[in-house]
Amino acid sequence: MNLGKYIFGIREEYILRLEQEKREEQFLSYNILAAMFFVLVALASLSGFCFGLVLFQSWIISFILGISFASISFILLLLVLFLNMNTNDGALQGKMNDFEAYYQSIKEKRFESVTDEEALTIISEHEQSLRTSNAEPQKPEFHISQLFITSTKIVLVLVISFIVANGIEMLMFQGKMNDALLIIKNSNEIKKVVSGTTDLQVNYDIKTNAQWTLNMLTENPSEPFILINSYSFLLNFEILNLCLGRWKIVFDLFFAILFLIPFILVKKSSRFAGGGYIKELMFSHISTTLLFRILADRKCAEIRKELEAIDYDALLIKGIENE
Repeated sequence: MNLGKYIFGIREEYILRLEQEKREEQFLSYNILAAMFFVLVALASLSGFCFGLVLFQSWIISFILGISFASISFILLLLVLFLNMNTNDGALQGKMNDFEAYYQSIKEKRFESVTDEEALTIISEHEQSLRTSNAEPQKPEFHISQLFITSTKIVLVLVISFIVANGIEMLMFQGKMNDALLIIKNSNEIKKVVSGTTDLQVNYDIKTNAQWTLNMLTENPSEPFILINSYSFLLNFEILNLCLGRWKIVFDLFFAILFLIPFILVKKSSRFAGGGYIKELMFSHISTTLLFRILADRKCAEIRKELEAIDYDALLIKGIENE
């Protein structure tokens, strides 16, 4: 079973070229990766649904928001995953990134006159040569731009994980949050500040804030509370931080690690970056590029011969006579 085909577009024909043991290993690896990716998107959908309930107090809008956030997360996470899905073989990377230099190093004169059958034979032999010569991966060279690219990808994943973490935390600790909000709502000090019967000296801003807090915590019959007993998202977020305390950092770190695991595996694991599927994919891409380059050179050679066979002097004389 190839779950990766439905999420990452994994092409089975490349995996089927591998030996039986490596083939099973690659199918298992990408199935696990697909399952992890599905879990992350499901968490994003649940988080978006929870945010919808907190912000809009509406089941329909919450459902739409959950699907929308899951779709956005799916696209962004898939983008980061594809950017990480590269071989750890420096030699293959060099051939892909600077194919022109590689082509010049293997170019032969016969490329300009080969038939289609001969071109396919050359490509088949070249692909087998790549497979043999790159059996042991070479360490890729470090470039300073990798720091910027990697940092950007990590920040993007961490932002998504932070959003998801807060939505899930509000769902998990809604009871504790509602108890804290109820204590605030029933606070005698706030009621006295609003009614103006407190013994403390309060200015207009404090009274306004107290009135706003009570308004946010007072349920409107036409828009009843669903998840959190408050209409203010910022107040809910502040209460969440107060309720969890230091455990808020622990939960945020847990979700950050959970979201980073698939991308670290794809980047560093020998089953992905050093796996047979990525190598076979690169062998095929390099060979296909080489095939079209050979056919292009052959066509250029044919055009060059036709141009060289033209008698330009005769054409010039004929043109003058016609005038």
